[in-house]
Amino acid sequence: MRGGTLNYPALRRLGWRLGQWPGLLLWAAFLAWETLAIRALTLPSPTWVGWADALCLAAAGMALGTAAFALRNPWRALVLLAVGGVMAGFNLANGVFFGFFDTFLSSGSASATSQVPGAMVSIRALLTARMVVVDAVVPAALLIGALALARGRARRTPTAALVSWLAAFVILAGARTAGAHRTFVAAECDPLLNVLREEAGAMYRRHAQDPKVRIAQLAKTLPAALGPVDPAKFRSGTLPRFPLYRAPVHPGGPTQKLNVVIVLMESFRVAETGIGTGHADVAPRLDALAQQGLFVPHFYANGHQTVRGEFATLCSMLPDYGSGQVYSTYPSLATECLPEILADHGYQTHWFSAYDANFGHKRDFLSAHGVEHIHDRSALQGRKLEHPPIGWGAADMDTAGFVADTLDKAKPPFFAEWMTLSDHHPFTWNYDVPHPGWIDQLPERQEYKSYLQGLHYTDAAVGHFIDLARTRPWFKDTVFVFLGDHGAWLFPEHGARALTPAQQIDTYFRIPFIVWSPGHVAPRRITAIGSQIDASPTLLDLLGLTAPNAMEGVSLLSEPPGPPRFAIFGSENAWNIRQGDQYCYALGKSCFKSMAPYCPTGYDAQPAGHVCFRYDGDLFKTSDAAPAPALMSDVQGAGLLERAQKIVRGNHDLITFDQIFPRPQAH
Repeated sequence: MRGGTLNYPALRRLGWRLGQWPGLLLWAAFLAWETLAIRALTLPSPTWVGWADALCLAAAGMALGTAAFALRNPWRALVLLAVGGVMAGFNLANGVFFGFFDTFLSSGSASATSQVPGAMVSIRALLTARMVVVDAVVPAALLIGALALARGRARRTPTAALVSWLAAFVILAGARTAGAHRTFVAAECDPLLNVLREEAGAMYRRHAQDPKVRIAQLAKTLPAALGPVDPAKFRSGTLPRFPLYRAPVHPGGPTQKLNVVIVLMESFRVAETGIGTGHADVAPRLDALAQQGLFVPHFYANGHQTVRGEFATLCSMLPDYGSGQVYSTYPSLATECLPEILADHGYQTHWFSAYDANFGHKRDFLSAHGVEHIHDRSALQGRKLEHPPIGWGAADMDTAGFVADTLDKAKPPFFAEWMTLSDHHPFTWNYDVPHPGWIDQLPERQEYKSYLQGLHYTDAAVGHFIDLARTRPWFKDTVFVFLGDHGAWLFPEHGARALTPAQQIDTYFRIPFIVWSPGHVAPRRITAIGSQIDASPTLLDLLGLTAPNAMEGVSLLSEPPGPPRFAIFGSENAWNIRQGDQYCYALGKSCFKSMAPYCPTGYDAQPAGHVCFRYDGDLFKTSDAAPAPALMSDVQGAGLLERAQKIVRGNHDLITFDQIFPRPQAH
């Protein structure tokens, strides 16, 4: 130090004298921060397996660093920059992703990097000062310091150190594998190392495994997992390449030439509404529609992103859990979706959004699967808008009028999907509809109160659209479907409404599903378990339409043959299943001492991928008189988990291999 400032030339001379050790020590400090320190700062309950996984990545990074110090500059600096930049950049991106979706990045998430510019408004809201310091400032300082001191002569004999670090990597990798659960557990996994493992497995399946073996496995496991098909309607397995391909026994056109309008509501879950367990004045218009039409109270979103929820809704296939969104990875996937099936029966098909249709590769996928007319923000540019934009685009109030006016010119019968937009993260918009005053008085975080205001605004916009539709000639021959695309990871935190981890999962994924058509759909409440993959089969059943399809869902209008109904829903890393009163949710711990499901007497909670429990009441109702959730026996839990694992893995195989073969032709 000189005069209270850092004497950089003196530090550099010290580095020359000591050789590479100062640089190596700072490099080790950088690796320790990016693995062990970040794990300690971000995870509430890291396990010894998790520490081993973090140390494993640190050892691999140290081996690469040791090898880099044997190189001459500038190659040494380039290698350190590349390795350090990947680690620091991933941790920063992972922090933002977790703040958005409450889940870690996966190997398939790389396909969404092109969407980052379009999502900057939400990304900026997630970049807290703490995240910038922990995930950017400190790593950058350590990495720059290591580069500045990595100025000693290149050593030709780093063999001993390199071999030591590689040996540590192998030992720790073995320890992690031996102690970890089969499914993803955040407390047991380093996110970056988990992505590398996923990608290695994917490369093996793509390039080393015989596709015929995978297809044979799929043909055996997937139909059995999903259950048999009603033989009165479909013949199953008629094409070996498409185990789910179902040819209709009595093909034909719809018995009712009704228009179909789907309103997919952004971030809209049912818990806060009157038809959930919330307040009647949050979404009064949707509450009324649910009373007047078909309503399914136990209905779930299958995924955590709009493109995943839309894919499940239109194509009746589960999202590719643990991999990228299908829209981006397989835009020409060989499956038939609802717009294409309806187009084959004379329907004109439309899609509406106030945002860019290219975002999330929606345009490519939808155009390849039956949507003829795509109307996005470019179509709204020449229209006089009556309201200021909200968030990501034009206000839903204005888009509602645009949808109604455009459908006036459509040739019936038509299919249309409108994706609402105003209730989008970060929910800090100026909604120009008065909201209930009690929302401002809640003792909750402002983010949650803003989310409630967004739900109320979406309901008002939907009500405005219905008011406009009632005045149009096509209204009397139209079926309207209202459902959410996914939830929002915001929950009440105070008083009796504070939620347990199980309730948070159930609340996040539970969405409204309402089919409303005065004169065509009688009021009805269906208590069966359903999810977005059941939406298209239900509509086809309502229309009296059968078509060759590869749909995984089953119509909610009739009971399926075989195993009971189920709903699978999840995020990038973990999936959950509900079947009747049986739940297997990825809670991270086997049980809890202070909340349900409670640990048995004398039992210590253990890290777990899934917790399986029974509950006779409704997880929404925190004051429900039903007994607390009780842990299922190991045998019962294993049976339900096995069914879910077959479905999830089989679904991934189906998606992977459907993109290889030609699209099936209508029979």
